[in-house]
Amino acid sequence: ILLVPPGLALANLFEEKLGVRFLEVDLDYLKANLPRLLIEDLELLENLELQEESEAIQIEMEGSAYASLCSQIKKETKFAARFGCPLCSAIAITLARTTHHPIVIEREDVSEDTKTTGARYRMLPG
Repeated sequence: ILLVPPGLALANLFEEKLGVRFLEVDLDYLKANLPRLLIEDLELLENLELQEESEAIQIEMEGSAYASLCSQIKKETKFAARFGCPLCSAIAITLARTTHHPIVIEREDVSEDTKTTGARYRMLPG
């Protein structure tokens, strides 16, 4: 089965807007440039924090344009738990390309008021 991740087009847009290929940059580049892209350039978020852990990456987003969609998808289907909403999926693809590791979305939580979204991505050996 071939499944296209829901965030593939968005991840490709990230590369286009930054003028880079994520396969050719490192996580430090992403930490420095992804917030500006998502907050100022594309206006998809109000704030983004990316924290690198030993084998995982934790992302906290505020004011996501996709939060209510993400919340609704999680209520209606188990699809979001595996593939993420379009934005969380796009970030997973971006992380996979940048780290050169398969990425699994371990957790994706949207606050009750849909103002904050948190996601934890696990890097698998690759």
